Amino acid sequence: MHPKLHFLASSLIAAALFPIYKWNVSAIFIGGFLIDIDHILYYYQKTGDLNIFNAYEYHKKFGEILGSYKGPPEFFIFHNVELLLIFGVLAFFSSYLFLIFIGLLTHYLLDMFFDYSRTKRVMKYYSIFLFFLKNRNKKFKY
Repeated sequence: MHPKLHFLASSLIAAALFPIYKWNVSAIFIGGFLIDIDHILYYYQKTGDLNIFNAYEYHKKFGEILGSYKGPPEFFIFHNVELLLIFGVLAFFSSYLFLIFIGLLTHYLLDMFFDYSRTKRVMKYYSIFLFFLKNRNKKFKY
């Protein structure tokens, strides 16, 4: 999903919750927008290039062919249910962590809806455990 849409969704949620949480709503952007840094890390792992603009173009091109992509699901380190569960539990102890959780949940749901609406299948591994279970016999370049 395009970063602008994640930023817009985070902004709308932050605006709605601002009367209650004041400037702490900035935490929504951590979970709702900034977690996409893992796309840059993924690009770096694949190419050795850390240029943000090149990473954006790489994922943009991938997005253009998304409907015809037949490869295995990809793995992004911050896009997983385990991270969501950790923040879900921590949300009970901190309103700031609760707002990060809200951002993460929104981000994941938007990604899943967008990917599935274009491909009719899941395009990312949303579980670290499942990723390593399915790929336990493969060698990874780190």
